[in-house]
Amino acid sequence: MTERDYTGHELHEALARVVLADRELADVLTEITGIARRAMPSIEAASVTLIRGGKPFTAVYDGQMALDADELQYERGYGPCMDAGRAGQMFLIDDMRSEQRWPDYAQNAARARCPQLALGAATVPRRDHRRAQHLRQTPPRLSTTTMLS
Repeated sequence: MTERDYTGHELHEALARVVLADRELADVLTEITGIARRAMPSIEAASVTLIRGGKPFTAVYDGQMALDADELQYERGYGPCMDAGRAGQMFLIDDMRSEQRWPDYAQNAARARCPQLALGAATVPRRDHRRAQHLRQTPPRLSTTTMLS
């Protein structure tokens, strides 16, 4: 695929082509993160947080901004991506500078030039293994939203 928006059909095809068998989890998640970035070219960074045994960690990331934003959440023990993973919900932040649900995190993220837009979407696969896909862009406007799960 080229660096343009996927159509819904193309996005589903790209995800369906992801081979799961005989691959490391990190390789699969890296490929899915790349598909997410290509599906929304305005996204500057993406990451996948896994929560194992109640402890979150960044499994893969594409763009330092994503890792920085994840680490800010881990330091605080909460934030949009961690909360999405724990609750199995999706949280959208249109502009980090005016975010009120996680005020301490949002202030520090905005100061560190972390996302002015963030999307935390969660899926809950087997056992105690939760995953959240995070997409981030710095212009505080959302052009397209595609949830991957």
